[in-house]
Amino acid sequence: MISYNQALEIIGKETRSRELGMETVPLAAAAGRVCAAALRTPMDVQPFDNSAMDGFAVHMADVAPATAAQPVRLRKAGTAGAGHDKAATSLPRETCWHVMTGAPLPAGTEAVVPVENATMDGEFVIFTAPPRPGDHIRRVGEDFRKDAPLMSPGTRICATHIMPLATLGI
Repeated sequence: MISYNQALEIIGKETRSRELGMETVPLAAAAGRVCAAALRTPMDVQPFDNSAMDGFAVHMADVAPATAAQPVRLRKAGTAGAGHDKAATSLPRETCWHVMTGAPLPAGTEAVVPVENATMDGEFVIFTAPPRPGDHIRRVGEDFRKDAPLMSPGTRICATHIMPLATLGI
């Protein structure tokens, strides 16, 4: 009979000398497996600045003075829906852009005012309070930054890893 420590040494030598193979499996079969190679994020998620709410893209300076007693009126310069990968234009000063949830934001957007916090009046939109800078904007790479470490070799894949892997197409 050998000692416990001798047995561990034999097991250690045997397992180190055998190289395990790698295989690619469907994501649905990945839970419980062990990641064989370092994984990095292949893209930015969000891929572009987009609206987190249905609302109006604005410049902060244009809506900063807005109050209930002295509302600010801005001309609606356009509308952007979800499903496009780039904003069609920039946001001219003293205008706003009607944006839907997920819509790309015009360049220069500093906040999105939800539709519930504004009143449409023909081609104008009335604001009675300023938003905070960055309100309701999902920035490029906010969820995942391109080339960031995602998973290290040896990580046992569990349910919490599946969503990021699926989101990133891995």
